[in-house]
Amino acid sequence: MNDDPNNVILAHFDRAIERANTPVNPLLTVEALLGWLRSRCWAVAVHNDYKQGGANHTFWLFTHPCGLYAKGEGNSDRAALRQVVTRVMDLEPRMGQPCSTIY
Repeated sequence: MNDDPNNVILAHFDRAIERANTPVNPLLTVEALLGWLRSRCWAVAVHNDYKQGGANHTFWLFTHPCGLYAKGEGNSDRAALRQVVTRVMDLEPRMGQPCSTIY
């Protein structure tokens, strides 16, 4: 892994996910991902759990005050939120400034 801050953050989440695979707190990673997104001014617009082909599936859509959106879907909240985080990391450098300096 290189020193790209985005890779460092995703590696941190991956380690948290590995630790969460214990019966102690399986929601740790979802909460960490949600907390990280909210701390950057991303808000949940839609979260939907449903069946697709008989299998559980989930969809998350986040919006930002700048008018941007990021979505993710998969067979678990963790998988869908990981897509959202990856998209946010791709969008944020194009936003020009962090949320705290926009408003």
